[in-house]
Amino acid sequence: MFKIYKKCEKCIDNPKGIIEIYNLSEYNNPFMLCLSSDEKNDNSIFGVIKEGARAARVCTSDEFASGYKIDDMQVDFLGIKYFNENGHNNNLVDDFIYPYLKKGDIKVQARKINFFTYCNATRVYVELEKRLREKLISDGYDDKSIEEILSQISLISIASEVDITNIYASTILFKDINDYYIYDYISKTSSKKMASLGRNTYLGYLRNNGPVIFAFNGTGKHSLKEYFKNGNLVKSSLCAVTSFLLENSIHSAKIGEHIPISSRMLLKMALKYNSEFEDCDALLHKLEEEITYDGASKYVKEEYENTLLI
Repeated sequence: MFKIYKKCEKCIDNPKGIIEIYNLSEYNNPFMLCLSSDEKNDNSIFGVIKEGARAARVCTSDEFASGYKIDDMQVDFLGIKYFNENGHNNNLVDDFIYPYLKKGDIKVQARKINFFTYCNATRVYVELEKRLREKLISDGYDDKSIEEILSQISLISIASEVDITNIYASTILFKDINDYYIYDYISKTSSKKMASLGRNTYLGYLRNNGPVIFAFNGTGKHSLKEYFKNGNLVKSSLCAVTSFLLENSIHSAKIGEHIPISSRMLLKMALKYNSEFEDCDALLHKLEEEITYDGASKYVKEEYENTLLI
């Protein structure tokens, strides 16, 4: 059993700023499903949803960001809570993700699906995609079609050592090479490349045109919030990639046509907003001028200071 939660503005009647989505069979909004490494702890689940919204430059109590009001966004920030141990990832696919894919043009539907995972929660996506492939094969899709469909789902993975080599989703992994909680082959090889180049960041593919790696020389602190601190080398790229993917989902849903994405696009966006050689605040200001979220409304500073935020 599982429940899907959506982040919304806090109010007196809803101080957590969380609502449950009950009618999953009718749900068809673009979304970013934010997965916690502790899938039974409310604080962890809701906290990751909040950071996912923050990555999209939505206004939160931690940061004004670009000031976007979450209730006016045409994409939902979701989280999931599990209530049993057996087969829950299969249940999520069978009862929510796969029926969602089949509600219209399957590539358009896939492009409306985005994942934002922290630490070992990336394993949940790997298992979900495996189940999706099984369902698509069962429905008669060939290997090429399956790859084309699943590549239109996006995955932003943060601070993970989970093997993502063979997944089809358009994926980017942000990873601090000094975080020894998740130190692995990627950390080691990226560290060597950065040292040889005299750089503090390294961007490349895990395999040809596959998942993108953004490794960086950070504080080593294993914390999602660390990735949003001023001066963190990946903050501007993380926000740029997130907003790019969500704007694409919103636009695809609006026109009802497939606007393709790829890991190559994510690499290009991450490189463009890499703050190793340009001020992070300047890059975030540039990003603010580029994103619109189809005219979503924003707070002004005076509202921000007097509002009970998400």
